[in-house]
Amino acid sequence: MSNCMNTLSFVKSNKGHRQLVRNGYIYKLNRQTSTKMYWICKHQGCTATVHIDKTDNYLQSNGEHNHLIESEELEVQRFRIGLKDRVINETAPIPKIFDEEIAKARFSSNALANVPMFRDIQPGLNQARRKLTPSLPGSISFDIPDSYRSTACGEKFLTSYLCYFSYLEPGLNQARRKLTPSLPGSISFDIPDSYRSTACGEKFLVCDTLVGRKKRLLIFASPKQLELLFNSSILFMDGTFSSTPPHFDQVFIMHVLKFESSLPCCFGLLPDRKKSTYQQLFQELKGVAVSMNRIWKPERIITDFEPSLISAIPAEFPDAIHQGCFFHHNQALYQRIQSLGLATAYAEDDEIRSFCRKLMALPMLPLDVVETSFYQLRTALNNRQKEELRQLFLYYNDYWMNKVPINMWNVHGCQHRTNNVCYHNRLNRRLERAHANIWTFIRCIASEESRFQHFLIQLETGAQRRAKTNATDAIQKRVDALNERYEKQEIDAENLLCGLALLVDKK
Repeated sequence: MSNCMNTLSFVKSNKGHRQLVRNGYIYKLNRQTSTKMYWICKHQGCTATVHIDKTDNYLQSNGEHNHLIESEELEVQRFRIGLKDRVINETAPIPKIFDEEIAKARFSSNALANVPMFRDIQPGLNQARRKLTPSLPGSISFDIPDSYRSTACGEKFLTSYLCYFSYLEPGLNQARRKLTPSLPGSISFDIPDSYRSTACGEKFLVCDTLVGRKKRLLIFASPKQLELLFNSSILFMDGTFSSTPPHFDQVFIMHVLKFESSLPCCFGLLPDRKKSTYQQLFQELKGVAVSMNRIWKPERIITDFEPSLISAIPAEFPDAIHQGCFFHHNQALYQRIQSLGLATAYAEDDEIRSFCRKLMALPMLPLDVVETSFYQLRTALNNRQKEELRQLFLYYNDYWMNKVPINMWNVHGCQHRTNNVCYHNRLNRRLERAHANIWTFIRCIASEESRFQHFLIQLETGAQRRAKTNATDAIQKRVDALNERYEKQEIDAENLLCGLALLVDKK
């Protein structure tokens, strides 16, 4: 029999038990004697066995397997073992470790479909870390366990480790420098091939072009991300700035909906926030769509209220409904309340707070009553409150009622009212610092692409989107109930606005 047929390896089960692997099949220990160990296939109902000696040398096998090799099971099991080891032995955030291991594993599609979602595996990982991590001290008086007094090699930590690290540090730094390109000093820099591809070797850098003579535009997306982007009827677009690498102005991210879950499909590094730059971004992607025999024609696009973007969207997508983000409307309003020095009055005066909340709730009213409801708001205020809120009223009247089309920021009856603003927080956490260098940024979004592949395959094999919290679900039911009462003429527009204003701060 061929030696390769008798090659054995071992893995740990989810419960930490040793398991034998031979020819892609996994065996569990059945019994043992003083000289031999008898292993049986872990697949229920299969009687195939392997016998080895006490030094793990192959002796013989018996029986035939009554099932096919499940090679992806072995991939997933090794992934889980490595993941758990890192969670136990490292202090990095568990979600970050999970994403890094997903990107590193380079799973087959079948294996990726069997990798558990992070939300499903997280409780067990948290428990594993808690078991081996001492409780946090409540004062300066605490004992340091022996495992925290020694290096990984068992040496005393505060003496030999520091010397050992100082000895290794120059070599470690040199090894990193060899594999990391030098940091660019200007916008003119080459992107190595390893930074142009995904973890699976697919093309990732879609576009690298100049904007004008001295600015640069980069677009990153994998083939699968582009496929979803060009086929989606609804797009979410938003820019973020703190995660932008030097020499660029913003990271512009596009999300799509797949099975009611939001997925990032395109990362653009833009040099500015001009209308012409946004148009160039969209035109470059339209060209990519044509090369893929696609027509990029979304039906609805949700963005913030940046003036240049408000102009660029209808210019490039004239048939699309351009909807503003409810969150960004309220964020802008709250920032104006603060800048006008009204934060204290908002906190202490019930009437002023009610007025501000009604302004925030205006986008949720039926479109045909928004304008009338806005101008009626001031009538309930006394003269002192009217004067105190005069600048806020003028701001809202000038900008939201006249400069931004009302039908853009009105979200009454819209299934999706907000952009995926939470994703920016996730990206910033993954980068771990503001304005990380370009190479760190590209590695990070390549890792996000690996996460995208995992999440997409999970969805395509029946995984459910994260359930809404009970509180969110309850608030939505109240919004629906108020709208239904209004449609049945049980309440008027003023009552509807009052009810929505009490809910809007909880959205």
